[in-house]
Amino acid sequence: MNDPDEGSWQVFEHKEKIKHPDQPYLNTEKIARQTIDRQRFTCFTKSATEPLLWAHYAGGFSGIALGYELDEKKYDIRLVEYEGRACVTLEQLQKIAEGINPPQDFGILKTKAKCWIYEEEYRLFGSINDEHYLNNIIPKSIILGPYDSIHSDIIEDISRKYGIAISYLNKDEEDNYCIESL
Repeated sequence: MNDPDEGSWQVFEHKEKIKHPDQPYLNTEKIARQTIDRQRFTCFTKSATEPLLWAHYAGGFSGIALGYELDEKKYDIRLVEYEGRACVTLEQLQKIAEGINPPQDFGILKTKAKCWIYEEEYRLFGSINDEHYLNNIIPKSIILGPYDSIHSDIIEDISRKYGIAISYLNKDEEDNYCIESL
C-alpha cells in the first residue's frame, strides 16, 4: 500500500470522532485489526496508458503491464474511493471484529487520499485463509513499456505458451499514450 492511511480508520459515534477510546473499544479495535491484517488484495487499474503508473510502478516505462478481464459477479472486486481515511462507526468495527462483514464493506482497505486518483484503482479481495483466490486469474494481454527490450524474447515465449496477446505502450500523433498491438 502506498498511502500511509490505507488500512486505517477513524471511528465516529453520533457524528463525533471518538477522541478517548475506552477499554471495550480498544478490545474491539484489536480484534478488528487482526481481521484486517488477514485480508489480502491485489490491485488493478482501469488505465494502462497512465504515464504516472508506468513511471512509478513499471521501472520508468521499462516494465510490463498485464491486462485482465475479471468477472465482477465471481470475484470480490471493489473500486478504490479517493476520499482519505475510512470513517466507521463502532457498530461497523464490531461487525468486522465478529467476522460479520469484511473491512472493505465499510471502506477500510478501499480508500486512499485524493492525490492517488490518477491510479483509477480496483482491488480484488481474498483472505489469508483463501490462498487460491488468484489461481484462476490469467492475463489476457501483456503490454510492454516503450523501454522494455531486454525481456522481449522471454515475454514472447510466455505469450505463445499461454496464448496471451502482446501489445506495447506508444505515443500517438498528439503525444498521448496508447496501446498498440504487435
